[in-house]
Amino acid sequence: MPTDYYDTIYQKKINYDGSNLQEKAITRGLQEFDRYLATTPTRQEVLRNGKSIYVSVQRSHQTLVGDRYEKDILGKLEDNLKVGDIFEWADEKWIILTQQRLSIPSHFRGKIRLCNYYLKWNHGGQIYETPGHIITSRAFALEEGQKAGLVWEEGNMVVLAIVPSNIETNTITRYNRFILKGRAWRVVSTDILSIDNLIFIRLEEDQINLATDDLENGLADKYRPDAETSELIEGHIYDIVGPAKLVSNQIGAYTGTSDGETAASVIFSIDDEDLAVLNAESTTNPISIRANNKGLVGVFNITCEFVDTGKIVTRNIKVTSMWG
Repeated sequence: MPTDYYDTIYQKKINYDGSNLQEKAITRGLQEFDRYLATTPTRQEVLRNGKSIYVSVQRSHQTLVGDRYEKDILGKLEDNLKVGDIFEWADEKWIILTQQRLSIPSHFRGKIRLCNYYLKWNHGGQIYETPGHIITSRAFALEEGQKAGLVWEEGNMVVLAIVPSNIETNTITRYNRFILKGRAWRVVSTDILSIDNLIFIRLEEDQINLATDDLENGLADKYRPDAETSELIEGHIYDIVGPAKLVSNQIGAYTGTSDGETAASVIFSIDDEDLAVLNAESTTNPISIRANNKGLVGVFNITCEFVDTGKIVTRNIKVTSMWG
């Protein structure tokens, strides 16, 4: 019967090979890559998010020095590799920088670089750390004779840090400081636009501050206290926790706290909506505030009323331009 042939042979063939030439090519590509990954001498076991997966790690077409720090990586689509991923291979951390768009999407192909430094920073009393790739315009990461947009000025060393973009690294802003190889470096700009899931941080050499920097643990501004904003009212401590300064168009999060705990019911307000605006309902806690994008600079007051007790706390916030 024709229907028997359709059900038992034809339909199975369609499901296996695909219904058109493109689907057939993709199916064959997936099968061929599976066979390749199972037999290639470049097959490597790596750890990503605590899970073991297998990829092919190959020599990159870079300079001799660059080969030490950059490799090509091929992996299965089912492993969902993406730009910005950090994984461990050969007892070292590596970050995925690029993904090649294949005409037949049979596997992941991209470039990885060694995370040769860890960035540590203090944000609101919380210490963060992330692996990253640090390069300079004098160094190993580029083809010979190319600068690729990196800036190096005589007498003023400039480096570029490449780190994954996530909730923690998005707290890095202009004027943050880092300790790298016993020297201090200050952030002069950050780039979150060029490549999704990556942040490019431009750093210039700064002076060590022995009063605030922890050189032994590689942490700048560890001992610098935030401005005192809390108030002791009738035996209870009320505070507005958040950054003391916002750069033009930057969003900052502010939390009304009572005795160190997030207050259940508050009302926020600001006194100069030309400088900044509330980004949510005034009763949200924490609340986000966006600085203006018109180039206006100055100081505004943020006020938090604690509804349960009727207590009010006010704090000054400075708005600066992108250039300080």
